[in-house]
Amino acid sequence: MRKMIRLAGYVLLSALLLLLSACGGLAGEPVIVGTLPPQPTPASDVTIAQLIQNADVALGARLFAERCTDCHGAQGRGDGRLVSAGQMEAPPDFTDPATQQAYTPEAWYLIIRDGRLEKLMPPWGGSLSPAELAAVSAYSYGLSAESQPVAAAAGPASPSATEEARAATNEVATAATAEATAPALPAEAATVYGTLTNGTAGAGISGEYTVALHVLDEGYNQIDFQMQTLALPDFVFENVPMQAGTNCLVTVLYNEVLFASDSTPCQATDGRLDMPVTVYEKTEDTSVIEIGLLLTQIQKHG
Repeated sequence: MRKMIRLAGYVLLSALLLLLSACGGLAGEPVIVGTLPPQPTPASDVTIAQLIQNADVALGARLFAERCTDCHGAQGRGDGRLVSAGQMEAPPDFTDPATQQAYTPEAWYLIIRDGRLEKLMPPWGGSLSPAELAAVSAYSYGLSAESQPVAAAAGPASPSATEEARAATNEVATAATAEATAPALPAEAATVYGTLTNGTAGAGISGEYTVALHVLDEGYNQIDFQMQTLALPDFVFENVPMQAGTNCLVTVLYNEVLFASDSTPCQATDGRLDMPVTVYEKTEDTSVIEIGLLLTQIQKHG
């Protein structure tokens, strides 16, 4: 009996040590981007189709103007402010019918909800409701010249709905542009510095890479975003808002692999916040791969 009690104690102690090591991070191991909170359980295709069928396209236009124009442009042509400033490559042109034809409305919805981190598109499922996601999906899906936002994605609608939606986009986009170009800075802003380090033995930093800064609220919803393409290991982001309860995260697309820094509270010392990132080279040699932590996630459907 005493041996069984001691054995149970050893098991509990081992589990506790494993939990503490997982929380503290594993020194020298790659940072796993998947540490962000899991996205909501996917809805069925039928549910998504119903959401899009009943979507408020005018609401979608306003959301598109408020959330999407920095990258996609006011008309969805892929010529947003960040693209014009050279901070990112142009995204697909939504006004090109070929862009829309490559996806179903449901697939379009899922891309907006879950994001594409490998292309540095953030997920919006954590900050927009299913109805709002459906609204912006229906609107943006129908921006091609040969389709109407409502008719293409959400069924029949009056001809004036499209023009009203486009007018709403222009109105909100104009206001957003004016606000973005205003000289005033956030009440508390700082500069984020970082250095890219190659964790692969004997390897350095080579070629261009894309680095993005994400400012996230307490629910890990993105509230600020900056991006740049560099060839040097050092990067700098200026005028980053420092607010209580927010976290800063740097992601780096290096050799077509996405790496991330630690998620750090947006709290600067003397106007400076350091956020280094470690990247690793790709290899097909399985003998150099070591699993430091295995995480299993079980989702219940229905």
